[in-house]
Amino acid sequence: MKKQTNQNQYETHPSDFRHRHQLFPYRDLNALNTVGYRELFDYFDGKCTLEQAVTDIKTHTRRYAKRQITWFKREYEEILIHNS
Repeated sequence: MKKQTNQNQYETHPSDFRHRHQLFPYRDLNALNTVGYRELFDYFDGKCTLEQAVTDIKTHTRRYAKRQITWFKREYEEILIHNS
């Protein structure tokens, strides 16, 4: 059996983003100023390709997760010290 590969893994159909125009009036809200939305708005504005937007989402997600881990470690240490 021959393995099929997709030449462009980020190829999308225009209907995949059919509701994006509904978010534009709200793009400056904090809820939409998060990882994923910010990069997709750059893609919709033509500032980057979809492939670059996906790469940026992955990078920013990893950085956000690292910050969370650091925060939780610090908070957990403070709880242990406080309860001693």
